[in-house]
Amino acid sequence: MMKRSSTIGLQEEAWIDDVLKGVVEQSRTGLDWNRLVRMAANEGIAPLIFSKINKRDLRDIPDNTVKDFRDFYLGNLVRNQRTINELTKVIGFLKKDGIEVVVVKGVSLLAGVYSDVAIRSISDADLLVRYKDVDKIEGILSDLGFRRYAASDISSFSNELCFEKDGLTRIELRWDMTHHDRFRLLSHLNFDDIFSNSVTSSLDGVEIRIPSPEHQLLLAIFHLSLVHHFSRRIWLYDIVAMIEHYANEFNWLDIVRLAEKYRLKDTLYYTLYKAGKQFDADIVATEVEGIRPAEIRLKLLEISTRRRWDFAIEILLLDQVKDIVRYLVATLFPSKEWIKNHYRTRKRTTFYRVVHPFIMAVSSFKGIIMAMARVR
Repeated sequence: MMKRSSTIGLQEEAWIDDVLKGVVEQSRTGLDWNRLVRMAANEGIAPLIFSKINKRDLRDIPDNTVKDFRDFYLGNLVRNQRTINELTKVIGFLKKDGIEVVVVKGVSLLAGVYSDVAIRSISDADLLVRYKDVDKIEGILSDLGFRRYAASDISSFSNELCFEKDGLTRIELRWDMTHHDRFRLLSHLNFDDIFSNSVTSSLDGVEIRIPSPEHQLLLAIFHLSLVHHFSRRIWLYDIVAMIEHYANEFNWLDIVRLAEKYRLKDTLYYTLYKAGKQFDADIVATEVEGIRPAEIRLKLLEISTRRRWDFAIEILLLDQVKDIVRYLVATLFPSKEWIKNHYRTRKRTTFYRVVHPFIMAVSSFKGIIMAMARVR
């Protein structure tokens, strides 16, 4: 594979960010519009871009580019509406059986943060459920035509089950927002807190429960940073959109307190810092400035994020030294079951348990060392 030039796509990325900021008055010259559309689609923001340019008179955008963005917008509208219709039907049946669920992640944002359901791309509907209800919920989903993914199963390192209907609609059940033991060390997000503090909202006229604004923000930050390592613009834009939507509801002192409780203090600050910097948004509240990490950590995080050094990002976002030690041990010496799943093997488990620490050490610590060298 050819190494991508560091300058390829920079103009297109800058144009995309300017549109999201709302500062583009005219298009730029020399843009590769086909690449720009592909980049927007990969970042999950093509429908959002259309909604932005549709409200402005950007005459220099080629007609076929506008059409491409419009197609993404309309296609997303159809997919999202289908998912909403199926989800609200499922929730109706769950309510009849007295089963409580909390809608989280992308779909929960369609219940308030985004007034236009077509502009936020979603791939599935995520439900936070109680583990004791999983069998009942699966039975209801089965009656409604949903089937488990072939690879979806309950294990000690996977706290979710994934279902699909007709290859078009996906619903994921989660009884924890983490995955295996290593990820549990990244955050102490409390399941009961999210459930007990959830609030009522409306989705397509159907009453649902979503996380409180404070928990919704922290869940989004956890998902963006520690699970997906700031890999897509749409998740970063979600942070700005939530803060704008809940501007008069957020209690930043409570958010900081919860972040400290869940050991997401540094993650909270860096995510707000990065989102604000990316979109020129003043979103780091005064209360949050009080938990600002050391400058060297912010610089290391910026380099690691830009270079996509996931392991370095996870370590740098951990609040406490003891968690870093525990995390390293869980990463280098995972369970036998995790090894079987990760390396897709049953017969060579012992071999991979021996070589796994070396694989991780070589591929991951290199990133941290290189990041530190660049800062110096």
